[in-house]
Amino acid sequence: MKWLFKEGERVEKGEPILEIETEKIVNGVESPISEILLKIYIHEVETVSILGMYGIEQFTSIINPLEAPILAVGAIKKIPIVIGEASKDKLEIRSIAKFTLSVDHRLIDGVIAAKFLNQLK
Repeated sequence: MKWLFKEGERVEKGEPILEIETEKIVNGVESPISEILLKIYIHEVETVSILGMYGIEQFTSIINPLEAPILAVGAIKKIPIVIGEASKDKLEIRSIAKFTLSVDHRLIDGVIAAKFLNQLK
């Protein structure tokens, strides 16, 4: 996996934001929205399974042999979200994607996995 943009750069809808290289092909993953790339959480050495580009909202990946984690990334959808606290709540439309992290608990503690997923919020 290779990122084509850096944090802080603007990405336009439909532009390739990263390339995923397998033994057979190199596939570009397009940005579903025009936005500033705020933070890169998944680095080039980690295993990520991305089916969101095919409209899959959520799925679970199987850990590859000799690896500890794999992250499944679903499609980005615009949904209404309640923002605020108690009496100051308001409804906003936000772009949301679902992530599923599978880990080998013999190698990675579940608390560490949970902390990683909390960083993605």
